[in-house]
Amino acid sequence: MSDKIKVGDYVVVKRQKYTKLQKFTNVDTVVHLGKDQIELRHAENQPYHTTFQLIPKEGRNKRLFTLDPVQTVSEIRNLKELLIKESGMDNRNIVDDRSTQGLSAEEILKLREECESSSEVIGKLVENSKSFAAKTEYSQEKYLKRKEKKYFEYVEIRRPSIRLIADVYWRLDADKVMGVRFDTLSQIISYSGVCGIGRFLLYESGTNGLLPAAFINSIGAHTEAKLVHMHPGNVAQKQAIQAMNFKPEQLERCISVNLYSVLRHFYQEGKKKDVEPCATTDAEPTVEEEVLNDDNAVQQENRCSRCIV
Repeated sequence: MSDKIKVGDYVVVKRQKYTKLQKFTNVDTVVHLGKDQIELRHAENQPYHTTFQLIPKEGRNKRLFTLDPVQTVSEIRNLKELLIKESGMDNRNIVDDRSTQGLSAEEILKLREECESSSEVIGKLVENSKSFAAKTEYSQEKYLKRKEKKYFEYVEIRRPSIRLIADVYWRLDADKVMGVRFDTLSQIISYSGVCGIGRFLLYESGTNGLLPAAFINSIGAHTEAKLVHMHPGNVAQKQAIQAMNFKPEQLERCISVNLYSVLRHFYQEGKKKDVEPCATTDAEPTVEEEVLNDDNAVQQENRCSRCIV
């Protein structure tokens, strides 16, 4: 498994606490994070766990960014201590609408291009806000967290793992993984005793391939173990298996089998055993059969001789 990001692999794009699973199909692949669109072109051949800075791309689309790998990240400072100087008693007299912000949308976009960090952008927004100082301290903290999440300019590209994939699937739609959380998945792997030696049988359907992917991951690479993945239907669910970027030799040791095909083959073999083989006609006649055949031949000749005129 390569330590660098390659075209054709699945990657996990992480922005603060938000993660998204994305296939790096080609150099023109674009990942959508909220309203932002991020090109993955410059992520190719970069090591996993690299942090990239979002660089606005010139053009009509103001929310399109390219990636620039960075060595050190300028962390967002403690905005609470930096910007909260005074707070109000309550919010009853605050009208929260766009008129409270002195900067227009165009000016904010220009700030994002000019400022070196998101802390500076948020600081300018606070300075030009007419209602920030009148809000309660709790409301001010919520405002700063919301702006920090929106204007955070760094993403990290990570290698897919069972934990990350399970968390992503659970957050998107828990029903698509049958409600299996990562802690439940860990217990299943522990109780099943999956390891690098042996042959294991798994019947699974409805987890988008999360369970068989976890089994293959526990079996490991270059081991003797094999997995028989039984499933209903014609095609097995392998989304999570593909997202793990397993080596070909690992995928070859996972055999997907249609359960109904196995049952049909089993019952057809049983019916063949119940049917007795037919008697052959090539057996040699016994002595009694030869005598009887000779008598019949003599009688037939006598009948024919009487018919001759």
